[in-house]
Amino acid sequence: DLDDQVVVKEQTLSTIPSDAASSDLVDGEKLTLRDLLYCMMVDSANDAAAVIAEHISGDQSAFVENMNKYASEHGCTDTHFTNVTGLHDPQQVTTVRDLAKLLGSAIQNEQFCEIFGATEYAVKATNKSGQRNLLTGNFLMTYSGMEIYYDARVTGGRTGTNADGTR
Repeated sequence: DLDDQVVVKEQTLSTIPSDAASSDLVDGEKLTLRDLLYCMMVDSANDAAAVIAEHISGDQSAFVENMNKYASEHGCTDTHFTNVTGLHDPQQVTTVRDLAKLLGSAIQNEQFCEIFGATEYAVKATNKSGQRNLLTGNFLMTYSGMEIYYDARVTGGRTGTNADGTR
């Protein structure tokens, strides 16, 4: 239920490197699962990914197990996840082919497509934070300062970099 209320825990936040992209979630903050998904997808928020994983599976390790099971069930033969954020780990691998299989499954879900295609989103003020205005960094999807990259055919996507700036 995307309207589930989720409480952010300091213990969860402490698992995210300080230089990783985040939505600056804070201990005790209450957000909807929907808002956390927008933080993760539009804002590339690693803190939101960890909070979502723990809300769904109880802990991040269990969520990673489910990610690997899901990938295997969808025919991914060259994918192994080790964390919920996608941050670099030498044991975490995938291929474009496997990602295409996962995306092909995901885009069957209308709610996923809505969030995946968002270029901006306003997270309403919470019990611990004012309103957050999220804006995608995917210049293929928006005119936001980098018009040279905009492509109207791109209807969804996510970008990201590792802490060292590599893609």
